[in-house]
Amino acid sequence: MIMKKIMSVFLSAVLSIITLSLSAARAQQSPEPQDGFINYAYASWIGTGYYQIEDRTIWILRLPFSSYSLREAEGNKWGFDILFPITFGLDQFTDIDANVGSFTFVPGIRPTYAVLDNWILKPYGQAGVGKDFKGGNWSTIWGYGILSLASFPTKYGEFELGNAIRIADNDQSDNVRDNGFSMFEIGLNYRRPVGINLFKRQNSLSIFGIHKNFINDLEFFNVFEETTRISELWTLGVVLGVEPSVKILGIPFKGAGITYTYGDGFTGIGFTTGFPF
Repeated sequence: MIMKKIMSVFLSAVLSIITLSLSAARAQQSPEPQDGFINYAYASWIGTGYYQIEDRTIWILRLPFSSYSLREAEGNKWGFDILFPITFGLDQFTDIDANVGSFTFVPGIRPTYAVLDNWILKPYGQAGVGKDFKGGNWSTIWGYGILSLASFPTKYGEFELGNAIRIADNDQSDNVRDNGFSMFEIGLNYRRPVGINLFKRQNSLSIFGIHKNFINDLEFFNVFEETTRISELWTLGVVLGVEPSVKILGIPFKGAGITYTYGDGFTGIGFTTGFPF
């Protein structure tokens, strides 16, 4: 058991080192961004929240029930999740009288595999559509990547180490020379049971931090052909969890919490249901 835990720590660390090295190498090769339009295409991966990016305010609502587990990974058996995130967005400019709404639907699949008892890998692929409501055409959006989640129980709680590589693009990119985005994430979560029992269930408190590095910068565009580039973001979060999950309006929730994200002129308050790995 101890050797398995040591191996999971070692392999997770190797994955982190490899992806960080790739991010550094590709960042040096990233071309300068060109002018373009408001980039709403990646709302599915940003998540619900209120975000401030230089001279604009962005509201994003991702419907809470965005995935369904057909089968949990167990032993040598693969698990399987269906993804169907639906998002609505509103971009508000503070220096001009202009608001732009948007919609995206990017469904996909996510197999899950338990490499070890305490380590799960989750490759995924998604493809869908999006549209802004200022008169633009429908856009095709796609993304793929892999998530890694390793857990390490202790006497007083549990630590979780998360890693992810995410790549996404959309078919408007050729017109505005947006390179899409490639992102590496590494996060650490600490979860501990607390002495309360909301919904007649065992509750826990999670505190986590996540660093997001965009291998090629995430580019946000405004209607006046000015470009905002984001190279890295930091996210801090706290979540009150319930075990087992509770249904609210027919939607199962394992927890609810709040996040604060900042970096490269970007700040935001978001909502989450747990450590996102």
